[in-house]
Amino acid sequence: MGVVVQHCTAHWNERLTIDGKLSVAKIVSQHPTLAELFEEGLDFYVWKAEAEVEFPELPDLAQRALNAKHSVQQGQDIFQVFLRAVACWQSGVVDGKADKSLWIVRDIMKANPKCTPAECESMVEIARKFGGSSPTMISQVRLFLSTFKQPGQTVPAATLQAMANLKLAPEEMCPLFMTSILMLLASAPLHVITGGDIKSIMSKKDSKIPTMQLVEPMIKSMIDLSETMDVPSDVAAKIVGEFRTTLVLKFFQKVKKLDDDTFEVLASKVFSKMLLMARLLWRTLGLVVAVATARVKRPKARLRTLTMTQPINRRCQHLRMSSSIEMARPQVSMSRSSTRRALRRENWSS
Repeated sequence: MGVVVQHCTAHWNERLTIDGKLSVAKIVSQHPTLAELFEEGLDFYVWKAEAEVEFPELPDLAQRALNAKHSVQQGQDIFQVFLRAVACWQSGVVDGKADKSLWIVRDIMKANPKCTPAECESMVEIARKFGGSSPTMISQVRLFLSTFKQPGQTVPAATLQAMANLKLAPEEMCPLFMTSILMLLASAPLHVITGGDIKSIMSKKDSKIPTMQLVEPMIKSMIDLSETMDVPSDVAAKIVGEFRTTLVLKFFQKVKKLDDDTFEVLASKVFSKMLLMARLLWRTLGLVVAVATARVKRPKARLRTLTMTQPINRRCQHLRMSSSIEMARPQVSMSRSSTRRALRRENWSS
């Protein structure tokens, strides 16, 4: 706001002045986003002191949000870099950029991530190839990483480079399987999947692309089933996440006891587990609904009975009205004329 106060005063910076004097028009011409600032001013939000006691890291986040880099996403690990790169590709923020990948890499590196520029480039390329085009596709990966990622987990640069260098045809991309590899790398020991394992996918002697294409629809079916059955997201992330990582382990033959089961058998076991969880959920939900209905239905019925019998009680107080719901139901269904005739007959008989 100091620039506004000093408008038309002398200043040494030629980029902000006209004829040696500060000019708002020249500043806005170079930085259009500042136009609203000069016209409407700044909004200040004040946090109470209790907020800092409850969340000690809050002041640090606020200060970093207003630094020259305009980012609180500092110190992200390699998996968070992947999710951020996916968000950049899907949001269209790079549309119109000459080199989209380079723009994303530079934007991420401004936040000082916990990875080298080469690792960041690999993750951006992996996100471009296998990140998918729908936000819902990556949501389960995000939930799995936030829950099961080992603290301080890293990935060998050679493994990332091998994934980034995979040259697959569009029908061979299999993004669900490739992101499953990242899920395993986040939750398993460091060298469980190596760069050599990734390169073996495109081996000329024994290509694993057909097997990968077999597994891809299985993963998609499990994700769709979890949504159709309304399995809670945290439960689905665990069950489907374990299924995806198990498929990767069997795919690369990392666990001997998995050799006896086919991919179809593994999928059948997970489906049975998911079906059991869904049944338990439905039974629990049905019990809750039944209890809630029993508690709510009776008071409403009594209230309706009393409300409908009040006019009749006022007109003919000597009548003995039953307080039970069963006796009140015929009276509720009576029309006004039939009620009058019933009252007359009762008066005559008395």
